[in-house]
Amino acid sequence: MKRLLFLKLGPHFIPDEMPIKEKYALLSPFFISDIIAVVHDRKLRRFSNDSFHLRGLYLIPFLRFHTLFRNLLYALYSVPLSVYIHYFRYKYDVVITYDPIVTGLLGLLISKLTGAKLIVEVNGNYEKAFIFHSEKAGVVKHIKNAYCRIMIPFILRQASSIKLLNGNQLKAFPVPRPLSTIFIFPNFVPVRHFKPAGRSSPYILFLGYPWHLKGVDLLIKAFNKLCAEFPEYSLKVVGYCPDKTEYIKLAGGNKRIELCDPVWHDEVIELLSGCSLFVLPSRTEAMGRVLVEAMASRKPVIASNVDGIPSLIRHGETGLLFETENEDDLADKIRTMLRDRSYARRLADNAYAFVHTHLSEACYLNNFLSMIEKTVNG
Repeated sequence: MKRLLFLKLGPHFIPDEMPIKEKYALLSPFFISDIIAVVHDRKLRRFSNDSFHLRGLYLIPFLRFHTLFRNLLYALYSVPLSVYIHYFRYKYDVVITYDPIVTGLLGLLISKLTGAKLIVEVNGNYEKAFIFHSEKAGVVKHIKNAYCRIMIPFILRQASSIKLLNGNQLKAFPVPRPLSTIFIFPNFVPVRHFKPAGRSSPYILFLGYPWHLKGVDLLIKAFNKLCAEFPEYSLKVVGYCPDKTEYIKLAGGNKRIELCDPVWHDEVIELLSGCSLFVLPSRTEAMGRVLVEAMASRKPVIASNVDGIPSLIRHGETGLLFETENEDDLADKIRTMLRDRSYARRLADNAYAFVHTHLSEACYLNNFLSMIEKTVNG
């Protein structure tokens, strides 16, 4: 059985969270999975279940949420640990990194030191992300942009395989390589756990972060333009935002706009189950996992016509697309959904069928197995 090493570098990795448990349980009959990740609890420094082994780097909150410190400490932890395990415990066949920036560089180093194959995932549109991540330009942003333009092509050229979410992600970073080593398929979403509710509550929902990158300002402006026409509806904006000042000002005292803190995945399921409409107005979006979750919840969806979103949302068939950055067009699309509920239900039904046909757990597994087999044996 092949042994896989996954490098994860978020501020916290929660092994009991349902999407994580489901993904690695799905892979466990075929692979042995090791995960190196940052954890929020000392007890998770060594964690194992029937699906994977977690080797957690415990950091106090200040270090977990300080990107530079977290990255440096993770590098110092993950590379020596991986090499030690490979040579003194058991050998890794494949290293899989979450991004081509930080974990990609660490994965490349581990691959060179151990001889394991390297798969680099590209889970964003990095050129646009650095343009839109903040409203203000700054030295740090320019340094990050320069680093990406140099390092992303370098790392991707060295990888055994590349996993993309859509075919446009490498346009800004052209990497000449055989098409047989590039795999394009959506990330894992446990769609069977999202159950359509019998009734919906009158609220429009957004889930995600960072808010500027996800276009929350556009959504608030659009809602304010039409809320007088639909007095029964409210807007719930849910996600991590360290400073809500700008969005509170945009809301303009509208009591039907709720700016909420992030929630755990169980609450995400409940919020999606209860909403009347889900909106994702992102300025850039490689895939939009939350769109798949909303579609699996049988909810009508509206999203910006950008990057990988049109591969999920077929305009007028599985949802509605609006012109990115155009708050008036977004308001018109929301108005259409709220006025014609039978049309909205038809789009939601189509989206639900699309997800279970093309984006199911079985579809992900087939794609993943093919990627590993071709990477190892190709």
